[in-house]
Amino acid sequence: MTDAGARAFKRARIKKEQKKAIDELLTAAVASYSGGRFAEAQFICNQVLTFQPQNFDALSLLGISQIDSGDKDVAEATLRQALAIEPRSAEAHCNYGVALFELKRFDEARGGL
Repeated sequence: MTDAGARAFKRARIKKEQKKAIDELLTAAVASYSGGRFAEAQFICNQVLTFQPQNFDALSLLGISQIDSGDKDVAEATLRQALAIEPRSAEAHCNYGVALFELKRFDEARGGL
């Protein structure tokens, strides 16, 4: 195998390992959220976002968790960021609407972005 081929193989293996680690972290974050441990879920989501700042699943779960822990303004911004990544996601629109509703921004919640 050439030197370039070996480097490419190594990068692919590292990327695969990183994806597996991210998936495991997201599974742990969902379990924490489901158990009502919102701060723990937020911590784990932030760990994922350290490596993948545009991870839709981490942003979405982080935003929902922020709503449930009472940090509604931050949740709105987080969920707006998730929606920017996946603008066709019904889940993202729904969660963003919940954040706007919680902030009593009813006209925005009805009208979308």
